[in-house]
Amino acid sequence: MNNDINNGENQWDNVFASYPSAQRLQRYRSTKKIVTFNKVLGVDLDGRDPKATDYCGCGNCQPMNSPVEAFCCAEILQASTSAAENYTKFSYDSCLCENETIKNVVENLTELKLFIDTCKWLGNQEDEEIDLLTKNYRFALYKKLTLLIHGPKQANERLPLPSCLVSFVRSTYPDEDEEYVGFLDY
Repeated sequence: MNNDINNGENQWDNVFASYPSAQRLQRYRSTKKIVTFNKVLGVDLDGRDPKATDYCGCGNCQPMNSPVEAFCCAEILQASTSAAENYTKFSYDSCLCENETIKNVVENLTELKLFIDTCKWLGNQEDEEIDLLTKNYRFALYKKLTLLIHGPKQANERLPLPSCLVSFVRSTYPDEDEEYVGFLDY
C-alpha cells in the first residue's frame, strides 16, 4: 500500500466503507474549518442552531453537531441545486426515511456487510476478518446512501445528508454512549 496515503495508520482506515481512525479524526479536528454553506440546499446556514430542530418539516429530525448538517428532507424539496434534484428520484409523503428503497438500504444488514466487503476488496485490502462495530455500519451507510442518492463523488465533493436520514441511521445502528462524529467536510 502507498505509505503516502496510509501514513502509518491501520490499513483498514483508508477503505471506502471504514470508519475514520482516531488519528485521522484528531488531525481533522485540529485543522477543522467551520463549514456553514450547505451544498444540498444551496444556502449558508451560519445562523442556524444545530441543536434546535425548528427547521424540521417531517417530524423526524434530531439535533446535529453543526449548522451544515442541520437540515430536513422537506427543505430539500424547496431547493433548486443539482444535489437537491438527486432526491427527486425518491418519492415520499412526509419524510425521506419512509421511502422503501431508503428503508431497505438502512435496515438490510446483510447487504450492508456485502457493501463493506466489496469496498474492502475494491480497495485491494488483504482478506482479513475484522470486528465491525455500529460506527462502521453508520459510516458505511452514509457512504452508501450518498452513492445511492448522488452517484459517485470525489473526496472533495462531500455532501451532507438530511438530519432525518442521519437520525434514522443512528437509531438503527446506535452508539451506546450517543457520541456521534457528525458531518466532516475534509
